[in-house]
Amino acid sequence: MLLGACAEGGAGAHERGLPASPDQMAALERHWGRRLPPLYRRVLARHNGDHRLWFDVALLSIGTIVDGSREMRAFKAAAPQHWRWIFACGTESRDALAFDPSHASDDGELPVVHLSEAGVVARWPSLGAVLQTLFTRLFTGVPARGNRAEYAGRNGLFVQHIDIDTGRLLPEHVLMEADRRFAHGVRELGDTEPRLAIVLTEAPAEPSATGSYVYYEPCADLVVALSTAERQASMCATDTLWERWGPSFDSLTASATGLLEQGRVADALLHGIDGTCELFRLMRSARHA
Repeated sequence: MLLGACAEGGAGAHERGLPASPDQMAALERHWGRRLPPLYRRVLARHNGDHRLWFDVALLSIGTIVDGSREMRAFKAAAPQHWRWIFACGTESRDALAFDPSHASDDGELPVVHLSEAGVVARWPSLGAVLQTLFTRLFTGVPARGNRAEYAGRNGLFVQHIDIDTGRLLPEHVLMEADRRFAHGVRELGDTEPRLAIVLTEAPAEPSATGSYVYYEPCADLVVALSTAERQASMCATDTLWERWGPSFDSLTASATGLLEQGRVADALLHGIDGTCELFRLMRSARHA
């Protein structure tokens, strides 16, 4: 959807939602008291809202923004200057994207801030910079293989993280085994929903899990973070997944944390791969049933 919205002309764009009318965009401009950023206007001209931008964060419709939805108002205390400018918001997570009208560029584009319960946690110079970040994470190093689900190889598993030296922590035979197990899981699970990301990090586990779908795996529904610094595992998933699979998630993170506490990083990584792939098999069976 985003690639189509940003492409000139629009050939090959996916029709995932109705376009916003000129009257609707004018109503949003009156609501905000300024002209819309040009790239955002192009997005709205194709899709007046979409169910997913990244993780469970939806691109809001103009009507939702003007009305000031409950999801938007949840950020009123943490981000009083930005909550009215939210244009994308999580349906279950506590994340949102908002424009910052105080620093407009000469071409009319506005900076974008990433909001959480803590307030502003990240900033980009424009919506275009946000999309470029997402595109880079989504497509760097992933070969075009048609519609088949294939594992992109070692680079696809490790290059997206720069805060850890996998060669120092893990011997080559472990990295090869991680490759093999991950590739097997991808082949077996195919294009099934939801989607999984595993992050091995030297940063604190919880911020890694709750932020990595933005910076590392924006299309993941479930993120497992293994922190070698804290020797702790954590998991980030939508409320819907937690309601059904919470005990299984807790069991997996507890066992992975136990391995990390013993300094068994390799075992924790392989256990994380095997355990989450098994969870996905159970999820698939439950859906079919």
